[in-house]
Amino acid sequence: MIEGLENDESILFVTDDLSKEEVIERLKMICQNRFNISTLVNDGIVTILSSTQSYFSGDMLEMDGISSVSGMTVSKSLSPIHKDTRIESEDTDKGSHFNLSMGGGKRLRAFYDMTPFFEKKCCEELLNYEASSQKGTSRPTYTLCAYEIGLMSKISPKAFRTLVKNHTLINEMNYDALIAPCTNMHLILLYDKQDDLDKAISAYIIEGLKRGQICVHASVSLANEGYLENFSSQITNYQENLEKGNLTVVDLVPYYVNAMVGNLESFNLLKKEMICNANKDKNRKDKHIRLTADYATLLLKNKHFEECINLENWWHEKPFEGSYVCPYPKSLLNQYPFNAFLSRLFHNHDVIVDSNGKLIHEYMI
Repeated sequence: MIEGLENDESILFVTDDLSKEEVIERLKMICQNRFNISTLVNDGIVTILSSTQSYFSGDMLEMDGISSVSGMTVSKSLSPIHKDTRIESEDTDKGSHFNLSMGGGKRLRAFYDMTPFFEKKCCEELLNYEASSQKGTSRPTYTLCAYEIGLMSKISPKAFRTLVKNHTLINEMNYDALIAPCTNMHLILLYDKQDDLDKAISAYIIEGLKRGQICVHASVSLANEGYLENFSSQITNYQENLEKGNLTVVDLVPYYVNAMVGNLESFNLLKKEMICNANKDKNRKDKHIRLTADYATLLLKNKHFEECINLENWWHEKPFEGSYVCPYPKSLLNQYPFNAFLSRLFHNHDVIVDSNGKLIHEYMI
C-alpha cells in the first residue's frame, strides 16, 4: 500500500473483515504519518468498500459484471492468495475486479476479501463467471485477492483448478493440498526421492486421521523388505487406527495384474469396501475418504501407458467422496517415452503438487 501511494496509484480495499474506520486506523499505523490517510480517503485516492455490498445485491449475486458499484466499472482478473499471508500478487496486464472511475488514468492497487462468496455459497458461480469472462483492461493494476485457507477445501476441484489456470496465483504460503484437499480432488504428487514421498504420504494420512476421516494406503510395495515397517512407524497410533477401521492398508499387486489386462472390477470392489467402511460408523461425521495408490505409477514405469491412462481415467470419474493421491517420480516424467504421455496423464488430475503439497503451476495450465 505504501509503495502504491509512493507511485501515485489509486488504492482500493474491498473487505468486511474490518470496518471502514478500522481500515483507516490500520493504514495510519502502517504509514506512520508518511501520508495523510484521512485526506486521501476524502479525495478518493484511497477507497474502502464493504465486500458484501460491493459483490452482492441483497442475497443475489450480480452476475452481469458483478454490477457497477459506487462509481466503479468492472474489469476482470483474479490473483488469489490466502487471507492473512499479505503477499502481493502482481498482474499488470490482466487488470482487476474493479476499475475505479478516477481521472488521470492512475494505476490501481487493490485488495479483495473473497470470504462473502463462500458465506453466501456463490463461489462456484463467481468462478464460472471468471473463467468465461473477457480478460483485459486498459488500466494497469496490482491486485491481491484474499482467501481464508480453511475455506479453500470447500470449493470443488474444478473450481480450484480454475483459480490456478485463469488467474495469477503467486504464493499460497501456508496452503497445502495434501493437508486440506477439496472433496473429490484427484492429485498427482511429483516427488524427487523416496523419502520425500514417504513423508508426503504420511502427512496426508495423518491429517486425515486427525479429522476423523477414513484413510486407505494402497501400494504394490507392501511386500518389499522394510516398507511396511517404515510406513507404520510414521503413523501415530498405527495399530489402533487399523483395528478401529480408520486406516486400511491394501496390497495392490493383485489389482495391478488385473489393471494390466484392462479388468477394473477389483477396483470397483475396493471402492465399495471403502464407502462401506466410511458409512459403517454412524457417529463418523466426516465421510471423506483419503486414498493413496501407486499401481498406476508401476504401470507407467513398466511402459503400460494405455493401461495407466485408463486407470487414471477411471479414478477421475470420482467414484467416491474423498480425495486420492497418485505419486509419480519427476525423473521418470522427463524421460522418453514417458514424457510423451505427460499431458494426458496430467489432464486426468485436478492438481499437481510437490512433496510439500505445493501446487506446481506450470503443469496445470
